[in-house]
Amino acid sequence: MATYDAHMSEARPGNLPLRMQNCSIERTLGVVGEKWTFLVLREAFGGVRRFDDMQVATGAPRQVLSARLSRLVEEGLLRKVPYREPGQRRRDEYRLTRMGLDLYPIMVALMHWGDRYLSGDDGPPVLITHRDCGAPVEQHFRCAEGHEISGPQEVTPLAGPGLRPLPVPGAGPGTTTAGASTGTTFTATASTASTTSGASTTSGASTTSGARTPGATASGEVRPSPAPHPPSAVPAPPASAGSAGS
Repeated sequence: MATYDAHMSEARPGNLPLRMQNCSIERTLGVVGEKWTFLVLREAFGGVRRFDDMQVATGAPRQVLSARLSRLVEEGLLRKVPYREPGQRRRDEYRLTRMGLDLYPIMVALMHWGDRYLSGDDGPPVLITHRDCGAPVEQHFRCAEGHEISGPQEVTPLAGPGLRPLPVPGAGPGTTTAGASTGTTFTATASTASTTSGASTTSGASTTSGARTPGATASGEVRPSPAPHPPSAVPAPPASAGSAGS
């Protein structure tokens, strides 16, 4: 993740304050980061539950669709519910779990991005409105204090309690990256210190040259530079999405 200057429209290249093994974005993409998976979820949010209907709606080859549905069930985003048509064998339909429903804001954000940049002069192909009042659905970022966040320039990522820094290839045990653009490393000990956000992080940080890590206090507290990753808080799915997964 690169830091942003308030007057820049793009990230300053090569300025990586922190690299990690367990990036939540990367792990999420490992589950849903593929075209057919998103199309299956699109149909699930629209209320499509049965294999044949989903195959027609997505255009996915049957073998591909079967593999994607199995993976989404395995990961906990969909659940199987048996049904039987008169005179037919028992089959399964696929319904969204709570974990799957929580992806709805991501789907809406992708759709709004496509509407803005790919729709052309004809405008959006689909409009999402609030079922109760009919107004268009919008997404907004806010901090816990209620302040509107307009973009990554207004966000400061901090080390979380579960952070696992990326080990340096060829370095000794416990040596991890920090400030990857400069090649600076630090060695994490077993003791811990609190960050300004109250999260626990490793202390005893020292560079390979013996100097303290840039951004670290005398106690070893690491304060990463601002980067463009926005907060994960997004609006909850509208009532229509919940009914699709019931």
